[in-house]
Amino acid sequence: MPANNFLKRFNLSIRNKIILGFCVPLLLMVVISTLLYVSTERQHATAKWVEHTHQVISQGHELIKLLVDMETGERGFLITGNSLFLEPFDNALEVWSAKITNLTELVADNQDQVERLNKIDALQQQWLTQAAEKEITARRQINDTELATMEKVIQLIEAQTGKNIIDRIRQIKQQFIQVEQRLMTERQQAASQAINHAKLVVLVGGASAVMLAILIALYITTQLVKNLKILVSSTEKISEGDYDHKIQVNSQD
Repeated sequence: MPANNFLKRFNLSIRNKIILGFCVPLLLMVVISTLLYVSTERQHATAKWVEHTHQVISQGHELIKLLVDMETGERGFLITGNSLFLEPFDNALEVWSAKITNLTELVADNQDQVERLNKIDALQQQWLTQAAEKEITARRQINDTELATMEKVIQLIEAQTGKNIIDRIRQIKQQFIQVEQRLMTERQQAASQAINHAKLVVLVGGASAVMLAILIALYITTQLVKNLKILVSSTEKISEGDYDHKIQVNSQD
């Protein structure tokens, strides 16, 4: 037995054997605790990434909601000519820049996602200049003069310039969300693996520490009892008159 050879080689006393039997499992528990700490830190980091991905997906949907508000407000104004319908358009326009800047900062570690947001921002500006602002201006001219008609507005709408741009934005947005959802799945799997790893460390490490402590305790007890038996046997022989009998105990127990 390796442990037996080790203890015999160093001829440890009973006190040192007990100390060794205590320190070895303790050292193993320290190693287990370190592994658990590393695993816990990994779980914490993964949980933060999962939360980050949730936030990105949420703000991605909010960005498209702003675009829908602009489109809905503009459509209401084109139909009715009432400037009240432009309030959602104006409100969404005011916060658009801040929203897309914040979202870009959140995905700054993923250049592909940053490029998609830049494309969405550029297309939104293109939609404003090439479709929304032109259509709104044409509709206001109808309110300002009786000579203007809806014909120009209708022509602008039928050109589908705005629709084509919005469809392209929605397509890029869908790609953006799909990437984040894939990252979400990967990070959730990583979190699950970290939890399983922690459980394995506790189970295997704890069981190993207990088994090692039991084996060392059994070995120490066995050796102590063995030496005591030798002493008792030798004492009995000496008491019977066998004064030449030698006590064969090579131990500091």
